[in-house]
Amino acid sequence: NINVLRGSSWQRPEVVSMYMGACNGKSTPRDLLYLLMNHLAHCLVGSRVQVQKSEHRAKVEAADVSQLFPIAHEYNKLRLQFLTLCQNIDNFVPHKRILILIDQIECIDAMRFDWLPLTLPKSLRLVISCGKANVIKKMATSSKSLKLDLLQLQPLPTLARKEMVVHLLRKRGRALNMQQMDALVLHEGANMPDYLHMAVQVLGAFQQHMQWIMPVIKDMEETSSAVAAQVLERMELYCGRKIVRECLSLLFISIYGLN
Repeated sequence: NINVLRGSSWQRPEVVSMYMGACNGKSTPRDLLYLLMNHLAHCLVGSRVQVQKSEHRAKVEAADVSQLFPIAHEYNKLRLQFLTLCQNIDNFVPHKRILILIDQIECIDAMRFDWLPLTLPKSLRLVISCGKANVIKKMATSSKSLKLDLLQLQPLPTLARKEMVVHLLRKRGRALNMQQMDALVLHEGANMPDYLHMAVQVLGAFQQHMQWIMPVIKDMEETSSAVAAQVLERMELYCGRKIVRECLSLLFISIYGLN
């Protein structure tokens, strides 16, 4: 059972992923922490373990992680909640492994890092992606006690872009000729995997023969968010604005999306 195995080891961690670049409008550090705490609440509520005995208390009740909730709304209270959770999570879920992924953290306005713990508990790992050097420097100087491993990822080379598109389109029984492929991978956003994933979604839904797809490729926007906007516009045209809005609302409140 996949649900039973999830979180049992670092080979099968419970993954909490947040894509800040895909948020609607501007996000703040408060929004980040509120979203993070809600995800963690979903992972942890119901876990009960025995707290280590204290010298000052003869009897110690079982710890219930739900005592850390409901989730606060103010930034300072959210920050305190997260730091408190980091201090106690190894007691709450000693055998659970949770991987937190925060993508494009530079998209958050006035980002601050005083919510990072001094040390990470054994139960947690944190991966943050960032595309701006000044934000990376700010994170490194704000969390001097927390050991950070910095990995610099290069943009996808042209050959890797083409291989990725070929692989994704093959699953849909589609293929591009050399001229079409060259036009696609030269788009500004094509150095990012999420852009190519979005582009394949558009190309895979093309109803006509692939020899007529070049205008679609040339008309494709240069960033993932702009391509997503194009897709939504087409969905509204085909399905109606109301049903698209209702479906997206349900996806927005669903922690695991379409899984």
